[in-house]
Amino acid sequence: MKQIRSTLSLCPKCYKRIPAGIYVDDEQFVIMQKTCSEHGDFETFVERSAQFYAQCANSGARTIYGGHFIDVTKRCNLACKYCYFPVNNKAKDRSMASILQEVVVNHGTERIILTGGEPLLREDITDLINVVQTVLPVEIVTNGTLLTAEKIDELAPLLMESGNVVRINLSLHDEAQGLNRLVLENFRAKGLRLESVLVVIDSIGQIEDFVAFAYEWKDVIQSTRIKAATSIWNEQKPNADIFVSDMLKVMEKLGAKVTWWRNNKVSFITTELNGIFHNLVSWYDVGNVDLKDIHCAPTYTAQTGQVENRVTAMLINEGIQKGWLNGEKVWAQKP
Repeated sequence: MKQIRSTLSLCPKCYKRIPAGIYVDDEQFVIMQKTCSEHGDFETFVERSAQFYAQCANSGARTIYGGHFIDVTKRCNLACKYCYFPVNNKAKDRSMASILQEVVVNHGTERIILTGGEPLLREDITDLINVVQTVLPVEIVTNGTLLTAEKIDELAPLLMESGNVVRINLSLHDEAQGLNRLVLENFRAKGLRLESVLVVIDSIGQIEDFVAFAYEWKDVIQSTRIKAATSIWNEQKPNADIFVSDMLKVMEKLGAKVTWWRNNKVSFITTELNGIFHNLVSWYDVGNVDLKDIHCAPTYTAQTGQVENRVTAMLINEGIQKGWLNGEKVWAQKP
């Protein structure tokens, strides 16, 4: 194997930051190798295509997209198969003051993304948006089940982008039992567009159907995020790894073009098809995370209080959940 770069990663056992090497093997797979002084050697796939990896590495993207995510509630009204967030419906919502404090601390970012849990479960969500927007622009991520026609009328004026785009990101889930489609119908009736529609796939064959769905709602959807299911944090482990290059092959067969002028990374790439931007995403997990590659926005505050790239922060939280913080035991893990 040929080494192409050095980086930092995490030990999959104790979550300590350790040196790692990125290699290309004879089959042109991209491999990560790393050694933890306590837990030994590890080897895992990073990408299925060395050519794609090199294109991303040479694109010069400094960030994925600007923004800081804030969980405004731990509550959710769904229990989705592929959710990375450990829902706690008994938890009290964060105070508006603590959220505003986090916003002020991270004022150097482009915007604040309010998420959870399901942010629309907060009765004060409108007041919260107004307060946060005194510092930075706001967007929200929602499963749409509470996004009634009346709620759209309430939120749209606060979250209006240029033209008729509203800074609402609709996360589609089978568990929503069709309520997502009602949101799209309401947006169409009001002449509004969603900033993006998000979906998680666990089969490469789902991409073509989703792209057709997005085209059906082209007047309502500005962009999409097609994310491959991963084993990060709370998500149920998928049956097979889907890399961004796998997704890109399908999109290119459909006629999509990579927008190399945008913020492309190995784990996040933007394509354009029929006037819709489709973001193809396959998050790193603890086995193959490249901490140098994702030392960038979007950011998120981990349970330790440190602000990191969102995936890095979630991996810190994942380690804590398993009883480890940067190589140290934080509690005795139950058998």
